[in-house]
Amino acid sequence: MKISVIIPTYRPGEYMRECIESLVGQTLSHADFEVLVVLNGCREPFYEQLSQWLGQTDLQWRLIQTDQPGVSHARNMGLDQARGRYITFLDDDDFFSPSYLDGLLECVDESTPSVAMIRTYEETTGRYGEDYLTYAYHRRAPLGEVSLMKGRTFMSTCCGKLLPREIIGERRFPEQFRLDEDSFFMSMISDRVKRLRLVPSDAFYCRRLRESSASRTRRGIRERMCHAVSLTWHYARLYMSHPLRYSAAFLSLRVAAAWYLAFSPRY
Repeated sequence: MKISVIIPTYRPGEYMRECIESLVGQTLSHADFEVLVVLNGCREPFYEQLSQWLGQTDLQWRLIQTDQPGVSHARNMGLDQARGRYITFLDDDDFFSPSYLDGLLECVDESTPSVAMIRTYEETTGRYGEDYLTYAYHRRAPLGEVSLMKGRTFMSTCCGKLLPREIIGERRFPEQFRLDEDSFFMSMISDRVKRLRLVPSDAFYCRRLRESSASRTRRGIRERMCHAVSLTWHYARLYMSHPLRYSAAFLSLRVAAAWYLAFSPRY
């Protein structure tokens, strides 16, 4: 198996159907990738609905259910059961362009993750747009390949890229975090990432903007500050665990980003 696509989902809505349809529409042969949907939380009626949607496709799929909530736990369950040589993550309200998996697979190798452009999709207007990851892609795409430091913006999320299993190893998402768990996970595996390879722009990841999504939920200043303090502590511990393997400059910038976001309207 070449690729495992891991999709965590909690109480999925109709948008999940579009997510699945984007996998059906991939130009990469369906024999070359598997789809692992991890339903974390309430089983019914969601398990039956997901089984029906997936069962109507010719995808190689598995549906996993756990009563334990949390996107990190769901992604970790997917990683534990994935059989692919490479791993990619897809949120249940997002979707891939048709050439997404093909483009990523063509550029990846065992030591170099491949990175796709990320676009936004405004649910209320049906319009495509751009965010900070899109801008970073436009700046770096002409280079084709970038160092970890020059491509550090892409390491803020686990989505929009193809990760070799050799790089992930036994590392897993931190289940104690409710926010920024994916950026911390990417920092955990950064000791094995020297370079990132950017794929052509027709292979893109589309991030749906929903007012009810967890990433757009506003939080109080106390919670934001406590989260930034916790992240700072964990980044320090990560660096001290292997100071010769991790980049102090890279992790310092992750800490700075955590504090910037603590005062950002994002929350």
